[in-house]
Amino acid sequence: MEKFYSKKEVLKLFPVSSVTLWREIRRGNFPPSVRISVGRVGWTESAISKWQRDKCAKTAA
Repeated sequence: MEKFYSKKEVLKLFPVSSVTLWREIRRGNFPPSVRISVGRVGWTESAISKWQRDKCAKTAA
């Protein structure tokens, strides 16, 4: 079963404000959240890992 990161956990990994996080999601620069239950969203570990790999690849290119 895949791990889900809460918004709080995501913000610990990537220290930006909540507003910046949502702005980057809207711009397509960060993976969108998925609904876990009513009133609760999260990010899959695989989506976060892929975003990190892609970001590192762009920086290295």
